Amino acid sequence: MRFLLLALALCLPALPQSSTTVRGLVTNGSGKGIPAGAVARRHFFDMQGNEEMDSLEVPLQPDGSFQVADLIPIENVAYWVSVDHQGVSYSSPPGMYDGTVSEFDLPVTIYDSTTDQTALSLDQVHVNINPADETSLQVVEIYILSNPSSMTILVPS
Repeated sequence: MRFLLLALALCLPALPQSSTTVRGLVTNGSGKGIPAGAVARRHFFDMQGNEEMDSLEVPLQPDGSFQVADLIPIENVAYWVSVDHQGVSYSSPPGMYDGTVSEFDLPVTIYDSTTDQTALSLDQVHVNINPADETSLQVVEIYILSNPSSMTILVPS
C-alpha cells in the first residue's frame, strides 16, 4: 500500500501556488531615513489586457519594510510597488507571476528632492538639421544631462 501511494504521489502534477506574497524594503538613496507615515502602493497589472487591475496602499514599517501576504496568484500579472516621496513617484522593478514563483522581493529606492540645479552636468548636445520642405529646415536639439548627486532635482514650475 505504501508503494502505491508513493507511486501515485510521484505521478500527480504539482498544484499551483495557493497564495503569493509581495515584500520589499524601501531605502533612501540620499542617506536619510524613511519619513514617518510613509506608505507603499502595491500594483497588479494584467499583461494580456494591458491594464492595471488593482492597487492598494501598504504602510511601511519603521525600517522601511513592507509585506502583502495571501494574495491570489494570477498568471500573466505583473506586480510592482511604488512610493511617492517629496513630489516624485519611485517604483520597484516588476515581478511577473508565471505559475511557479510564490514570493516577490520588490525593493524601492527613494531620493530626497531639491530644486538646486548646480549638480547637473551637460554631457552631450546633438543638433539634427533636416529639410522640412523645399524652403525650410527642421532643427531638433537633444541635450543629455546627468545628475551625479544623491538627490532628485526638480525644476520649479
